[in-house]
This record gives sequence, C-alpha cells and structure tokens, in this order.
Amino acid sequence: GRCTIMTLSFFVLVVTCMLSTLHLTIKGELIAKPTGLVGQFEPLNISPITLSPPPQSSPPSISTNNDDGDPSPPRKEADDDMPKEIKRLRKYVLRKMQTKMPQCQFPYTYIKQTQTTSSQNSDDHVMSEDEMRDLPSIILMHVSRQILKYTANGQNIATDIVTEKDKNGRSIHVRRDVIMGYNYLLTLQVTNKSEDIDWTYELGIFKDKAGMYSVFKCARHPSSPPTSSLGEDKDTQQSNEIIPTAQSNDNDDHTPLSSLNIVCYNIWNYNKGWDLRKTLLAQATTSSRMGLPNIIGWQEVRYSDHPSRDRMEDRERWGGSRSQAIALLHELHHATGKNYQFIFQPAMMYPAHMPHYELEGLAIFSLFPILESSHLALSRDLHDTGDEHQRICLRARVQSPIGDIDIFVTHMSLSDRAQQRNIVEIYKYMNSFYHPHPHDDDRDTSDEPSTSDAANEPAEPAAAAASRRASTVPQVLLGDMNGEPNAIAIQFITGKVKLQDITSDLQDAWEQHNHGERVCDASGQCSGNGVSPGYTFSTLNEKLTKRIDFMLFRGLSLQDLQLIGDVPHIEQRKGGDHEEEEEEQHDKTFPSDHLGMIANFKFENN
Repeated sequence: GRCTIMTLSFFVLVVTCMLSTLHLTIKGELIAKPTGLVGQFEPLNISPITLSPPPQSSPPSISTNNDDGDPSPPRKEADDDMPKEIKRLRKYVLRKMQTKMPQCQFPYTYIKQTQTTSSQNSDDHVMSEDEMRDLPSIILMHVSRQILKYTANGQNIATDIVTEKDKNGRSIHVRRDVIMGYNYLLTLQVTNKSEDIDWTYELGIFKDKAGMYSVFKCARHPSSPPTSSLGEDKDTQQSNEIIPTAQSNDNDDHTPLSSLNIVCYNIWNYNKGWDLRKTLLAQATTSSRMGLPNIIGWQEVRYSDHPSRDRMEDRERWGGSRSQAIALLHELHHATGKNYQFIFQPAMMYPAHMPHYELEGLAIFSLFPILESSHLALSRDLHDTGDEHQRICLRARVQSPIGDIDIFVTHMSLSDRAQQRNIVEIYKYMNSFYHPHPHDDDRDTSDEPSTSDAANEPAEPAAAAASRRASTVPQVLLGDMNGEPNAIAIQFITGKVKLQDITSDLQDAWEQHNHGERVCDASGQCSGNGVSPGYTFSTLNEKLTKRIDFMLFRGLSLQDLQLIGDVPHIEQRKGGDHEEEEEEQHDKTFPSDHLGMIANFKFENN
C-alpha cells in the first residue's frame, strides 16, 4: 500500500511539473496556450527552373487524389538533380497556373492551353507551333524559406521528442525544434507575349504541419517596360485583371484615379457564423458611399488545419477555405469581379482540438501591385498577463496609379504597458521607411550611424528639401489598437504626448473627419467638440461603447471617412410552440464584432 501511495505521489509530482512548464507533449503533439511563431527567411540554393512551356509528352494535369492537391510531376527526366522540396513547390505552382482563382491569376493563355490539353486525356497530344508560340515563358528565379518554429516567449524555441530512423534503419528518439510549418517566397519571371510586357510575380506558399499547401501572398509588378510606342495609351498597355488600370472609385474604368479608398477591419476570426459573415464582410467593404476599396487592412485573420474549416467544394475551386484570407478574396471577387493582390502574415498560434491548430495574423489586400512587404515582431513581456499573445506589424508598399504608398497594419496587445512599448516600436519601424524624417529633433537616433562632421555640412537648399518632401512615400497605419483615444499609446501616436522623448506626427483620420474628439460615458454624458464618438466596438448585443479601431496617416490629405458594417443581416424565424405564441423573432448577424472604416485619401503632392 505504501509503495502504491509513493508511486501515485511521484506520478502526481511529475504531472504537476510538466503542466507547470510552457508546453506538454503527448504522442508527439504539442499542447499550449496561444503563443508565437518565429523564423527568418533564408534563400534556397537553386538554379532558375523553367515552368512553362510544359513538355509535350506529359502536360500537367490537376489531381485531387493527393492530400495536398498536387498534380503529377510534368517532367520526370529533369527531376533527378532537383531537391524534393523544390519539386513539390513546382508541382503546386503548376496547379495554381491551371486554376482560375482570385488570389493569383497567371496568364490566361497558359491556363486556357493547359486546361484544353488536360481535358483531352491524351499523353501524346502535341501542341501546334501557333499554340507553343502563344505560351508565356515562366521561370522560377528564386526561392526563400521561413521555418515557422514554435515559441512560447518569442525567443526560446520549444522542443519535442520525435522518433526517427538512424542510418541503419533503427528507430531512435531525438529532441527536435517544434516546427509548425514552412513559408516559401517564390520569385517568378513571366514573359507573356500577348501582353508585350515582362512581369515579376511574388508568390508566397505556406505548407502546414500536415503537409497541406495554401497561398499566403500573391503580387506582381512589371519587371520591364512595355515595348509598345510611348505614344500609346497607358491604360491600353497594362489592362489586365490582376492589376487594374487607373480607376475612379465608383468603378468607372475610364476615369483616371485621383484618390485612394482604404479600409481597416477586424474580422473576428472564425467566431459565430463565419460562412455568413465572410459574405457580409465583402458586402460591407464594397458598398460604402465612396465605392470599392483600393486597399484593405485586415486583423484577426486565421488559417486553420482543422477539417471542419474546410469545405471540399471550396477547396477544389479556390485553394482551401481553411484560409480566411483566401475566403475573403473569393467573396470580394464574387461581389465585384475584381482580383486583389494580397499578403497574409501569421503572428500567433492557437491550439484547436489538438492535434489541430490555427494561425492568426494580419493581411493586406490591394487592387494595385504590392512591390514589397515585410513585418516587425513586436516585443513581449512574459510577466505581463495581458501580453501573452505575439503581436506584429505588417507592411506592404503599394504601387498605385497616383503614387506609391506604404500600408502598415497591426493588432495591439491588451496590456497598457505593452501598448506603450509596442507603439513606439511601430513608429520607429514606420520611420525606417519614411524619408525625410519630419521631426529630426524628436526622432530616436540611437541605432543610426554617427557622423562626426554632420554639423559642418552645408544646409540643404530649399528647392532640394522641397523635392525630397515631394518624393516621400505617404504612410497609413491601420489597426485594432485595443486602446481608446485617451490611452497613452494612442495619445502618443496621434502626437499629443511624448514617449521615449519621441513625438509622432501621424494624424487620426476619425478625429480629423469628426472635427475633434467626442467621448461619452455610460450615463450618456458626452464631452468634446466632435460630432460623434465614432465607436467601433462591440456589435455584440448592439452596444457600441469604445473607439479602439484607428486609421492614422501622414503625407496624405483626408477627403472622406465612413464607418461600415453597422447594418446586420436579419433572419426571421417563428418562435413558440403554440399558435398564439408564434411571434416572429429576428436573428441578427453583423459582419464582425467590430465596425470597419473606409477613408478616402488624396496625395498631398497631387
């Protein structure tokens, strides 16, 4: 009996110690609190690989038998020297080029030809010279890989015991870093003869822990100017579906664009009725008085590997509804006929009925080319219970018809201390892309190289300074700040107070549009000069009580702003078991628990 008690006590002690650590592994699966993902992109050593034209003997064909949906390899004899990892990426890219989907449309001449060839079910089909001449040249130029490693504190990588085979084929137990997936960034060079222009595609592919693939980035921009005469109409040269011609905001393709419509929206991840809400989100963002959005910054965007998030018919048509970004691209395409370029960046991971999990992060959609993108991992304080989630700031430089613009999106911590620390990190991050710095006396220069003779340099001529200001790329910061206007972090980013001896020069779009701030308490007593408090949270129980979603900008002129998503979808149903009790009841569904906002901006130098 004493032995049994000692054994049980020892077992309880061991279990308690394991549960007190940051993670617990059972059969190789990780159980954890919401946590972060870390990893740097590193280039893979490859030579350029030709993806198109395909070989005549075995044209690529779509296969849905494999778990990841990859087609059979189109070229066996050329695969011997190619790493297996690159082979699988190539197969997936070929599938994307055959599938007409809104997140990444490759040249239609290739899509049409490969679909026609595949439908003939013949391995000996030979393309005519005219068919071969029409096919674009598509070359995979560069691949970078990011290994997404699991971390509970943003620094130390979690490890797990796994079973592997040694060189003699024996099973051994080894400790390895916990890897939740891989991000790949592919650069494709596309020469489409029908468009008479070369394009550079940037394609991001995520491979999750289960081996499923999903597109997380698709952008393209001209890599060489058109060979057409300079006297030709520019809209005629670049008219295509991925990068629209200069458009007015009421969707008239023949009117030059003079301003940009930008949207900020927290989509409330997969909560309550996502199948309906994704349609409502598309309707809310596209039906404002300003017209269609040119750029959208989303928060709480998730990717899930759980089967319940995936409807097979959507997966086959659109590449997987497990990705909320892909689902929203689908809905926007259905609502508008437009195709948005996009980038999705996960920040944190949630367990979801282990061994399944969900990644949550930020996304940026753009009707215009995304020239480049990056993100900043914000710092965390492990001793702050309100700062347990990993937060990031995502950036994309967009090439609009009226000028380049930097879009930043973030979702701030629930902790006041973390907000104050992170907002300064975001402002410094924004400053690293913003030249000239508007307040040289106020900005932090601690990590900049010193110049001992700077004081002796001659003053910059006024004309040169004006030219530099005119070439500055405007910036917009979008996000759910989890703080109200009187929070210190918001006071800092709107330039009202200093933090770390730094003053921000960003403007609050709502405050400017509303002619000042207006704050109302629970009793309905209001103060301030503004017209409306502009509450954006929460639509649950239809009680908006906070303004925590912000749109901040510099280098732009605000023209208009509107809150969106405040009209619910109403479903009528009968209630009561008896005839006299059968009164109509109404189920209301809002697009999200937040309201979104859309603002119209002009460039100051325009």
